[in-house]
Amino acid sequence: MAKFVTDNASNCTVIAPDGHKFQEFSCSFPRLTPFYFSFEKYHEADKHYVFNYLPIKEFLDSNYVCPAVAVVAYMLFCYFGQKYMIDRKPFAFRKTMAAWNLFLSVYSMMTVLRGIPALYYLTTSPLKETLCNDPTKIYGGSNDLWTILFVLSKFAELIDTFFIVAHKKPLIVLHWWHHISVLIYTWVAFQERTPSAAFFGPMNACVHSVMYFYYFLMAVNMKPKWFNAIWITVFQLAQMVVGVFVSLTSLYFYQTDSTCFVTSNLLWAAFVIYGSYLYLFAAFFMRRYLTKADKKSEKVL
Repeated sequence: MAKFVTDNASNCTVIAPDGHKFQEFSCSFPRLTPFYFSFEKYHEADKHYVFNYLPIKEFLDSNYVCPAVAVVAYMLFCYFGQKYMIDRKPFAFRKTMAAWNLFLSVYSMMTVLRGIPALYYLTTSPLKETLCNDPTKIYGGSNDLWTILFVLSKFAELIDTFFIVAHKKPLIVLHWWHHISVLIYTWVAFQERTPSAAFFGPMNACVHSVMYFYYFLMAVNMKPKWFNAIWITVFQLAQMVVGVFVSLTSLYFYQTDSTCFVTSNLLWAAFVIYGSYLYLFAAFFMRRYLTKADKKSEKVL
């Protein structure tokens, strides 16, 4: 069980069960405390049961097989699933798809809400500090738990492709490439404790909360006219621009400061991945909104 460090003035520095110290955000921001479940928090003063997620964390830290198997199985499904559906009528899983999209939207909204304290820290600290410091000295407890859930959510999001294949919709490169690259990068970034992930995670959750809600409204035929899909794509493009900027900035800090807490291979991977997303999203935007070639509805992510 974690405990407060009694000599800390703010009384919010916590020692986690695995021994590392951090600021518990649900304590540092008292007004948000009522919105946290007891199992999320590391509070000795709070006598409720505290969920021990360390076994899950240790599994993510030590396992490389799980994401590899998931990606291989996913790619096999994409290939053979489409071949299976060639001579068959599309399934009608509209209600199930609506429920799934609503679930992912609500989950993403919760992730965004839980990321507000972390976002406050990011916006009030020097950029170099947030991109170079060991994140385990800052994040833990409730934030750690939602980071773990974020990593696991990348597996759940693979189910999106099932609905595309089952409904015989176009499965574009941007869709499957995004799913497999994000899953692998998120898993490895968690293992490496990559500081820039503090930017990437909340951005992704913010976009997904809107995007999946849009898909839910489309599935139940309740989308208002003003809610145009172009704004989701613009939102996604903006995310990729920020991702490329953060990746390049992290690389610069790594090159100019030997104490920067980052792994060079992962920095280059982030730049290449976000760069590819930016190109593919820009091409998708041009094809769908600025040309007359193909105006069919395409589900991107």
